[in-house]
Amino acid sequence: MKKLMVIAFAAACFTAATPLLAGEIFLTEYKSDAKAIVYFTEYQSDADLVVYVTDYKSDANGKDEIWYYTKYKSDADMIVYPTKYKSDANLIVYVTKYKSDAAWKKSNSFRGRLK
Repeated sequence: MKKLMVIAFAAACFTAATPLLAGEIFLTEYKSDAKAIVYFTEYQSDADLVVYVTDYKSDANGKDEIWYYTKYKSDADMIVYPTKYKSDANLIVYVTKYKSDAAWKKSNSFRGRLK
């Protein structure tokens, strides 16, 4: 019984430390709902993260740099508030037309957490 409790505890710790393996993003109108405040830049050189937006949820699984926008907040793995001001953002994103360009460009605390 003691062994079983130790295994269950270890599994719970591992699960809590492992990020979600989905890239569903919900854009909110309310800053207080957001997990990330994002500034969308026009210049790739300014970005922390270059994102490719896909039409297919399965393309975004396990990837920070490929986003699938969901219509419902309850379906989202990350809730994002788009800001008008770069200084308010904790993540600067450039949206690319090409999937091959999508990648992290700079170090950021959200790396590995947008999955």
